[in-house]
Amino acid sequence: MATSKPYKAYVNEMGEVLIDFDGDNFRHSYPYTVKRLTLLEEGSSSGGDDLVKIHARLSATIKRRAARRFELFMGCLGNGITVCNKAVMEHGDYKMVAHISDQGEVKWYVEPGYTPASDVIKIREAATIQQNKYETWWASLSEAKRYEITLDRMSPSELIAHIKERQAARAAKGGTTDVSL
Repeated sequence: MATSKPYKAYVNEMGEVLIDFDGDNFRHSYPYTVKRLTLLEEGSSSGGDDLVKIHARLSATIKRRAARRFELFMGCLGNGITVCNKAVMEHGDYKMVAHISDQGEVKWYVEPGYTPASDVIKIREAATIQQNKYETWWASLSEAKRYEITLDRMSPSELIAHIKERQAARAAKGGTTDVSL
């Protein structure tokens, strides 16, 4: 009688299903293999043919998610890059797929597997270009300007916590606890 072991099934941005059956969270894999994984399901399996069936079932589910029609559209609206599927209209506009921030971070609005792999690669390339532009710009700023921008981006609660930390650090050094940053 085969014993069951727990497994976790994931899907990556390209729509590929990966199953972790040995519980090592893919430590043996290349970093790019396991980047940006989404947990699909957890369960237990006896391995072998059972895992093959699980993989086939989940792969079929992911393929059903894929867009029947997909035409990549990227546009800059002032706050990064908006990524849409031009072949599908939703609420009177192109279907929103993702957003690439000024810093090059991608936020997905569709489930993994919806976007064709070739277009995921194009989106990731655009994000890398955006990140490089941002890092070049950031490095060109003075330390004071970077600090100013960092403070401007903080929420009120983060700003208060930052001020308190600075005051505590100054007090520990024997300095004053004024409000200056």
